[in-house]
Amino acid sequence: MIADQGPTTFVFPITNIGKNEINLNMTMTTAPHLDNQIITLNFDGMFVDKDVHTKNSDITSYPPRIQNDRSNQFWIHEDMVNSLLEDLHDKAFPFATKS
Repeated sequence: MIADQGPTTFVFPITNIGKNEINLNMTMTTAPHLDNQIITLNFDGMFVDKDVHTKNSDITSYPPRIQNDRSNQFWIHEDMVNSLLEDLHDKAFPFATKS
């Protein structure tokens, strides 16, 4: 089964704008981590084109976990938002120049 995996195995189309897909890369960047009954999952989370080209930087720091009994925390890195805006640039905000 591993031999069948490729760079687009975990890239999911979120929506279509016209004929263009908006794809989210849900490849895990590290293995899941279990510590004190807390599961930590780190996904790539970048919006990519169909060939999985993206301009992402290495994320080197993570926010602190807010300590309480019942909390589900979801953190979105600014690079994810940047990749969405870069992907939407020519799809959602087309412009024409006058010649």
